[in-house]
Amino acid sequence: MGLMPDLTQPAVIEVEAIDNVEDAYELLRSVYSNSALPIGMRMRAAIEALPFEKPKLAVTAMVSGQEGIAALLEARLKRNAEARPKALTAPVASDHPLRRA
Repeated sequence: MGLMPDLTQPAVIEVEAIDNVEDAYELLRSVYSNSALPIGMRMRAAIEALPFEKPKLAVTAMVSGQEGIAALLEARLKRNAEARPKALTAPVASDHPLRRA
């Protein structure tokens, strides 16, 4: 028997204690943990279970008061605009080549 499976024969898979699984997540965990199952089936179960094991990070803003998120954002944008340094301007000689007429 070689390393390649015999694809001419249907695969026979024994899944132990499937009746004792309490929920879908437990079923997925039992599938991807079962080394007797084909890797494709195990990978699909692992992909489906991944969001429940490692949730994505999210950013949450806590807004207090009556103003709401829009008013808070506008106030902060205004404050940031006022805090920016203004462009420095220097007098340009009348004979300077870049001076506009």
